[in-house]
Amino acid sequence: MNVRHWSRNEGLIFFTGVALLYVYPFILANYVYIDDWFRSIAGDANWNSEGRFLMTAFYKALSLTGRAPDMFPLPLILAVVVMAFALSSLQRHYFAVTDFFNAIVVLPLFFNPFFLSDLNYQYDGPLMALGVVAMVFFITFDTQRRWVQWSVPMLLIGAALAIYQPLLNIGFGLCCIELYRKLIDPEKCSGLAAFVVKKWVQFGVAFFFYMVAVSQFMAADRRGTLALNSTLYARLL
Repeated sequence: MNVRHWSRNEGLIFFTGVALLYVYPFILANYVYIDDWFRSIAGDANWNSEGRFLMTAFYKALSLTGRAPDMFPLPLILAVVVMAFALSSLQRHYFAVTDFFNAIVVLPLFFNPFFLSDLNYQYDGPLMALGVVAMVFFITFDTQRRWVQWSVPMLLIGAALAIYQPLLNIGFGLCCIELYRKLIDPEKCSGLAAFVVKKWVQFGVAFFFYMVAVSQFMAADRRGTLALNSTLYARLL
């Protein structure tokens, strides 16, 4: 079957359209979680105690105030447009030529049932999407300048941590896909060890500076770690 290949703009239009269509029911429903209700009433724009200071900065910048008024669905629409750029970038990263069929390959990063509950949060949902975007560009970012190639991905990891710490799982998952792609490609397999070292260093440095920067502001329950002999760990086993 002959399939016409997309230009960069066509791919971006496709991802923007389907992403907006995906979140349109959330906008119509306008469902407010209790967390959102309290924040909209109080205008509370403080996530610093959770180590998520970019959440605080985003809403203060968007509202041009020190508070976080209810601006739904504007943050979600902005996040969806940025997500379209990320999905388009990931598609071009994976495939030399782009079309509808390989676009479907990258869509589950945003179109998946595990992300639905996050998107339902009117305050947290849009920033969660931007955190996923940061992890995508962490993988797809490429430049000839070595110091930029090292520093920008570390900043993107730090940004994801400052939005929601478990977003690192997405970064690890995308790195695993990169490892598989290198293993099955003889031309890229020679750089496998360098890739692993590079990504571990970037994760480690970004996490170190993040903890140094925000640990003093985080609440005690956020700084703690789960003991191996805890009840929760026993249940997981």
